Amino acid sequence: MTFFLDYYGRPLYNNRMFRNRRQYIVLDIETGGLDPKKHSVLEVSGILWEPGKVIKPVFDCYIKEEEITTVPRAMEINQIDLDVVRERGKSPKEAIKYIKHTLDEELGTNRRPVKILAHNASFDYGFLKRLYNLAGEKINKDFYGRTIDTASILEFLMIVD
Repeated sequence: MTFFLDYYGRPLYNNRMFRNRRQYIVLDIETGGLDPKKHSVLEVSGILWEPGKVIKPVFDCYIKEEEITTVPRAMEINQIDLDVVRERGKSPKEAIKYIKHTLDEELGTNRRPVKILAHNASFDYGFLKRLYNLAGEKINKDFYGRTIDTASILEFLMIVD
């Protein structure tokens, strides 16, 4: 299966280029604002992607921080009901335990850190790091610090037409 074609319709790369490559987590995080130092993580979702093999949802949960900090504009955009977060949310410690467990289940306990693929990846990574810090855990045991940003890729593709 070809992913991208060049200007002349020739494949730029295909699944064979990803053989023996690592797995990725396609990450999406909903937050209470734009600043990971101030605003809360409200929801975290991850889909496992092994190019040419697997696309599988692996974790999804609301996060109930001790003190939930939001701004009105963020809540307008993400449409998350804070009552649902308070009812169904996991504490940061519970959420990280859940994420680690699902990664171990899918990739094994001796797994390498997973690379994150996300739209505006530095934003999501910053809030994921906040969640790990709140849980007293180190993010680098589960996720690489380097990410793949789909927003940048899309912008590049739009520029080159």
